[in-house]
Amino acid sequence: MVTVNLHCPRCQSVQVYRHGQNPKRHDRFRGRDCHRVFQLLLTPFNIGMITSDDWGSYGREMPKDKHLTGKIFPQRIERNNLTLRTRINRLARKTICFSRSVEIHEKVIGTFIEKHMFY
Repeated sequence: MVTVNLHCPRCQSVQVYRHGQNPKRHDRFRGRDCHRVFQLLLTPFNIGMITSDDWGSYGREMPKDKHLTGKIFPQRIERNNLTLRTRINRLARKTICFSRSVEIHEKVIGTFIEKHMFY
């Protein structure tokens, strides 16, 4: 079981109760003092393991008890990178579809990840 200490982001009160769910089934909460409804967007979590290939600098810098080495773990990450490069042409070349604005690149990549990973 996980315990999360809640406080209202508006009035900082710790008197908070559960107030149903939103349409995507995320819990909503309400502060007793200000009656504002909010939901937890990001909660802290513990990183269980760090995966990498067997390169020497990783072994020196990572904690031994949380470091997994092998070929399958980086292969999955590189597969995601290849999918991004293949499906978003602006990551593959600097010709027709290249924008100089980093902000535009971030928005396009973020939109692609949102559609590809979460829908």
